[in-house]
Amino acid sequence: MLDDAKTLWPRPATVSGAEVLEENVWTYVSFGGELPEQGWKIHVSAIPARAEATISTVARICAGTKTDFKYLRSRSMLDLMNSKYAHRGSSGKFVAIYPRDTDLALDLLDQLALALREFPGPYILSDLSWSDDSPVYTRFGGFREMLTSDTESPVPGIRKPDGELVFDRRDSTFYVPEFVQPPERLSARQREVAESAFVTAPFNVDEVVHFSNGGGVYRGTLDSGQACIVKEARPWTASHGSGMDSVDRLHHEYEVLRRCADIPAVVKAFDLVPLWKHWYLIEELVDGVTLDQAIVENRMRLEPEAYHAWAEKVFADVAGALDQIHARGIVVGDVHPRNIMLTPEDQVRIIDLEAAFEVDRKRSFIVGAPGFATADKIGIDVDLHALAALQLRFYNDLPVLAGLDPSSLGRGAALASRMYGANSRQLDEAVKVLGGRPAGQPEISDSLIRSYIAAHATPNRRDLLFPGSARSISGYRGTNFLDGAAGVLWGWHTSGATVPPEWVAWLAEQSWEVRDRRVLGFDGTLGAATVLDLLGHPCGRQLADYAADRWRIFSSDDLDKGLPGALLSFLGFHARSQDATYLPVVEGLIERLPGLAPDPDDVTAVHLLAEAGAATFDHSRIQSGNLLATFDKVLTVQQEKPDSSRYHGLGLRSLAADLIASVVPDEGAVLQESVRALARDCRSDTRSLLHGLGAAALALSGSQQQRDVEARTAIVEQLHARVVQAPEGNAVPAEGLLRFSCDLTAGSAALLVVHSSISSSRNQLSGVFGPHPASS
Repeated sequence: MLDDAKTLWPRPATVSGAEVLEENVWTYVSFGGELPEQGWKIHVSAIPARAEATISTVARICAGTKTDFKYLRSRSMLDLMNSKYAHRGSSGKFVAIYPRDTDLALDLLDQLALALREFPGPYILSDLSWSDDSPVYTRFGGFREMLTSDTESPVPGIRKPDGELVFDRRDSTFYVPEFVQPPERLSARQREVAESAFVTAPFNVDEVVHFSNGGGVYRGTLDSGQACIVKEARPWTASHGSGMDSVDRLHHEYEVLRRCADIPAVVKAFDLVPLWKHWYLIEELVDGVTLDQAIVENRMRLEPEAYHAWAEKVFADVAGALDQIHARGIVVGDVHPRNIMLTPEDQVRIIDLEAAFEVDRKRSFIVGAPGFATADKIGIDVDLHALAALQLRFYNDLPVLAGLDPSSLGRGAALASRMYGANSRQLDEAVKVLGGRPAGQPEISDSLIRSYIAAHATPNRRDLLFPGSARSISGYRGTNFLDGAAGVLWGWHTSGATVPPEWVAWLAEQSWEVRDRRVLGFDGTLGAATVLDLLGHPCGRQLADYAADRWRIFSSDDLDKGLPGALLSFLGFHARSQDATYLPVVEGLIERLPGLAPDPDDVTAVHLLAEAGAATFDHSRIQSGNLLATFDKVLTVQQEKPDSSRYHGLGLRSLAADLIASVVPDEGAVLQESVRALARDCRSDTRSLLHGLGAAALALSGSQQQRDVEARTAIVEQLHARVVQAPEGNAVPAEGLLRFSCDLTAGSAALLVVHSSISSSRNQLSGVFGPHPASS
């Protein structure tokens, strides 16, 4: 959670006598009346400079009618909600107001629009603007938390006249539910806004490249027929605390591009135009891929020596392009491989100069990719810092980890020299530029990993037992298997240590408490239920029974929440129960399996794992469903993929091959060897147990062939290079390397599972995915 204690807004004086409550990111102000379930809610946006005045104005008007409202509790939260990568459907919402009825809503809209006239604020995309000169908006939606219960994943709902709960849409466009009749004044305003938004643009949008809260990026075509890229900027968004919003920065970038127009390596700007409330920068379309994508593809396509030669050549070209830009007195300010394009001929093109600044001036704002940005350097040293990080990034992602552990830079350089023959002296110089320390691998052991996990356990919290990835703190995910407590407990268990009883009790209590508000499937209730059952806690069976009563909601082909994950979970419960309790559920779920598509491109790893699980129950499905032949074709297709998607689902395919081998050992052994061939050649920075280096290590864990042992050792070396020695023990970063995580996807628990799988020569995930006996 963001530490914003120093930027909290003072409470408005006009709400004395009301109940004021802090919850999550909001300050709630309630006057004691009972809220309806839903209605026309009012939202007000704001910029930091006018935020306190906005709160005071809203509080005064709402106090007059005893209308409940809430506001973002701090300046830090307001900056976050208006930031570049805030959710577009909720961005801009600084204050939310809950009128008791439609007439009051219309009256408050009028009062607020008048009182907040000329107050600036971001446009709230999900709502209807009430006036052109105020930051006041409205939409129909829920006032209370009402979650749909007849879907795989409960979602916020609103109630139809017949009582049915349906999804309360919160998109980036205004929407009125079909069963709601808006008042005429609102409908008239909707028509007025639609007419004002109709404009004629000098380009056609052909494809969305990227959306952000600050504005989209689009592929388009000019009226002349020339292809182009269009960058959009929305006012009052993504200021980065600098006072420059997205529009200011787009104007700034246009001027910088014009100054660099004759530098071949810089993308060409065509025009900058205003349309409706937004601005659009029109640029040439560069044919090619980002340098980031090229690095991934060439590391997989080329042998180490050839890759090193390619990397040195491209790096020299990037350095040369920066020299030309610096000669114009300009610092790029945000050099990283996603802001650089490579043409099919490997020509370098710099495509993003939004953060550029004059070489002899202080930066107005600091942005940049983790591992490449620096706040403590000035002038061209800012770009030289990023260039040094890029030199290391050609070989691995360890520069990103430097924010948590500067010694990771030295380990990354050492890995690059060993794996690719990169010049160690040059890489050591890059490490010095970045302020890194010499290579040093901390002592790594299961006991030190467990020590870190134990030191960071928070059984006093109801939402989270262990720190995890960014996903683990949202949507009741704190108990989940892949990114919550269930997976951490399983990793701890597989390492041979007894799981502390208070942790098991926490998982049981919290899983039961949120069972009706979370995903029911594998990465929700059923995953936690499986771990609890394997650990011998009776709540595991109780949760499984709860899910069994609702098994008919499972229909999608999603592992986390859909039919495949549910089937694998219930196959496990059926095998462990040794009775017919779950037999009808297993049979019903298998009957719903759609079978494998004839085209291997349409068969995912999840499909294979579900069919393999079903085959352990009904052996005839191996032949009747053409499982073996399809599996073989899929592995051939995967081997030929040129990018990191080659390894997507590797861990699931490995588990599927193991399941098939448990039914038909000879045929299964052939598939297991094909999976191991993929794993041996894994060239990925992703560490996930399902999709990356972790998956490769697990796939190789059961083999004692020399080539598999050597490949496995090299993979573990790469995993260990990303471990940090913290005071409490071995800390493992989440994917992205920006925070430490204890979770099973790529954190501490994942490394415990890798170690235990290798030491036991058995994939320790198999105890959870399907009808295997419990692992130990």
